[in-house]
Amino acid sequence: MRARLLLSLLGLVFGSSVLFISLFSATQVSSNGGQAASESKLYFSHKILPDHSLYKVIMAMDRLQLETASPQEQIFIKVEYANRRLDYAKELLAKNESDLALTTLLKAQSYLHQAAQDSIDRKASSSVRERVARAVAYHSKEIRELSPKFSDPQRVPLDQILVEHDAVIAKLRSQLAEN
Repeated sequence: MRARLLLSLLGLVFGSSVLFISLFSATQVSSNGGQAASESKLYFSHKILPDHSLYKVIMAMDRLQLETASPQEQIFIKVEYANRRLDYAKELLAKNESDLALTTLLKAQSYLHQAAQDSIDRKASSSVRERVARAVAYHSKEIRELSPKFSDPQRVPLDQILVEHDAVIAKLRSQLAEN
């Protein structure tokens, strides 16, 4: 009983440390060019978007949840994070914050590709691989629809993502066909 209490306390201290380190080290979101994509703002809304000053807290909690999940759960969590960030990117575009929307969309795709790679490397069940393939196909469709809202230079990484998506879907479908 004492050991369990001690482990719980250590977990709480570790989680708090990760949260505070993340808050102090992630001062600004930046784009690929190293320039600030957006400044943090404080506003009141039902959603905390990446331009909100409290978004760093959400990122820290996301990291902690991901690190403490089982390998199977991590795949689903990464797909969930990708979907959430895709929604955030859409909302940022509606607010005319295309640089931050692009950064957020690229992060979404990073999570999605990690989930796909995990499902391939870990030889996940057919239902998991099919779900990930559907998520990748959905993101491809959404990126194609969002692409005209970005400038020409911003579309370059989006086009690369679409090519990667095609390769990932092909690999997942090929594994599904083998089973």
